[in-house]
Amino acid sequence: MNIKQIVAKNTILQMSLQFFNLLAGFYSISLIARYLGKATFGKYGFISSFYFFFIALQDLGISAVAIREVAKDREKVGLFLGNLITFKLFFGILLAFLAINIANTFPFPNDLKFALSLYAPILLFIALEAIQIIFEADLRYEYIALSSFFWRISLLLFVILAVRLNLGLAFIVISFLLAEAIKCLVLYISAKKFVNIKLPIINIKLCIELMKKAFPIGITYLLITTIRNIDV
Repeated sequence: MNIKQIVAKNTILQMSLQFFNLLAGFYSISLIARYLGKATFGKYGFISSFYFFFIALQDLGISAVAIREVAKDREKVGLFLGNLITFKLFFGILLAFLAINIANTFPFPNDLKFALSLYAPILLFIALEAIQIIFEADLRYEYIALSSFFWRISLLLFVILAVRLNLGLAFIVISFLLAEAIKCLVLYISAKKFVNIKLPIINIKLCIELMKKAFPIGITYLLITTIRNIDV
């Protein structure tokens, strides 16, 4: 199979998976909206917006810089990704505790406080998803699309379960966490074909260098995220 055929095959696969992901996402959100009702769906929207800020803060443009660095030096990709994921996990744990403390400090309704605290592990799953930069560096986007497919289909199944059994907002939140766990598993299984990642590992000098390079991108993204969600 020549390069043109590989590109065509991957493009068709990505488009097919993205189309399905769009339909599944639309159906999932419509199910959640109808099940939760206006008031509780507003709480669901607040949870998403609340964590958008922490997710942006967790990355700070590091992923964008990491893609470039991985593409430049493939011999050290395993070591590099190990450092990146370890750093993002550690930072994610700190941010998760910060998010939980903020959620329980403000006078939110008790069910919203509980749901916000319950959703905190999303920051750890986002950190683990850093493995996908190996696919972005190699232009192998079909693996990212495949992981998103499993995320969408598993989320849809969990949401249907929540609706059928009337499990409430808390299980909707858990559904997203379970779907993220499945996505991470698919990404790591796929990544084994390309790289051997060593965890946990941390190189302070490398992490500081990454942060310096990523800072301008990160601040810009953080400002955009804040402006987009400031009205929530």
